[in-house]
Amino acid sequence: MNISQATLRYMEDDSLGEAEVYKIVETESNPEKGLINSKTELARRLQNSKVGETIELSTGAKYYVVDLVEELDLFTLVKMCKQACLEKRDQDAVELSWKLTEFLSETAGIPEEVNKIKDKAVSAHLNLGELDKAVQWLGRLEAFGVDVLLIKQKLLEMKRLQRGIPLENLADTSVLNTLGGLHKDLKAYDQAYKLYKKSFALDNTNFVALNGLGGICRKLNRYKEGIGYYKKALALASKPENKIVSLVWLGGIYRDLEMHTEAIKVYKLALGINGKDRYAHNGLGAVYFDLGRFNEGQAHFWATKDIRFLFKLFKRYKRKKMRDKAEECLRTILRIDPNNRTAKYLLGI
Repeated sequence: MNISQATLRYMEDDSLGEAEVYKIVETESNPEKGLINSKTELARRLQNSKVGETIELSTGAKYYVVDLVEELDLFTLVKMCKQACLEKRDQDAVELSWKLTEFLSETAGIPEEVNKIKDKAVSAHLNLGELDKAVQWLGRLEAFGVDVLLIKQKLLEMKRLQRGIPLENLADTSVLNTLGGLHKDLKAYDQAYKLYKKSFALDNTNFVALNGLGGICRKLNRYKEGIGYYKKALALASKPENKIVSLVWLGGIYRDLEMHTEAIKVYKLALGINGKDRYAHNGLGAVYFDLGRFNEGQAHFWATKDIRFLFKLFKRYKRKKMRDKAEECLRTILRIDPNNRTAKYLLGI
């Protein structure tokens, strides 16, 4: 904590005095003026105290803590904004993100932490339907040299598609589907869900909206609902390529749920339609690796030679501390590309 101000009541013989406000300063202490030097015992103890606690100093003096004010710095703001995003407190995240940009005007250079928070803050804006405000916020970051080009391009495409019409008044399913996809790309899942939902309400044969809803539900861990949307999309799909899309994404949900038998079944159905489909091969290969059936999995990875996917799979296993499966991904990469330096380095070769 970085406490800059405290409201205290002096305790004497278990009776409380009047509440007094003290500022923690770098200059000399002057209790009569409400100033406490930061190096004093009282100031140090306040940094680790809580409202409602009693602080007893080595001198025997006691203080009851009425209120504490934490001084915000850039790193604290970034941390608070990130936490608000994780907890889906979008309004708090937006307010903190704007306070953060005000702080940047007094800061030399842009810490890496600000770059890491920008996508999350934009998502919070979009979930609240505040597209224009998101563009303005990115503009402030851009003025300080933050690279916002890719995010800004997507936001400007949203503005072009909306043409100034509020989201709730849009009635073109094609526009709604595209906006849903853009919101999903920027991880504004709550708003993306609403857009796809509205598109499907306007046209209950809307294959794109159903697949979009399935994907959003997977991101939100609403798996049962997502499975339902993908099955509806399958029932509506008339073209073989559309069936493959729904089958592959359905397989992804089954794999997340460790429903391996179901996942294998739908991936094989997809390959029955198109034996060369890269996503079906990768999905089936990943399920076999999940099960430790490496030889079967490698056959599918060899069919695609998709080294990028294997590195993603490696990171997933590493994150889950599944060392044997992570290393098998690297060995599979080297079978496809014997000179791959990254895989060799990670294997210690």
